[in-house]
Amino acid sequence: MAGVLTAHGGRNSMGDVLEFTGEYYTRVKRSKEMADALALNFVEYAQEVLGMDISSQQFTYDMAWVMKFTEVLVDNEMGVANRLSTMMESLKASENRN
Repeated sequence: MAGVLTAHGGRNSMGDVLEFTGEYYTRVKRSKEMADALALNFVEYAQEVLGMDISSQQFTYDMAWVMKFTEVLVDNEMGVANRLSTMMESLKASENRN
């Protein structure tokens, strides 16, 4: 996971986890937390309000796509690099050239 380093040797025993500091890693962590919160809200809404079967294999598969695009949305808002976003930009650029 971005933003975490496992320390070996020195004053920290093997397996101690140190959080990376700095603005970028803080944004990465916040972005993940926000995307997770949105996904949880979506799943709760889908089940409680829309009556969707969130335990079905199809819902799980579709939710994985929703989660990936939610990560793109939040990462872009937070200024965090996202591979899927980069691929989407490349695809959009190639479509514009045609």
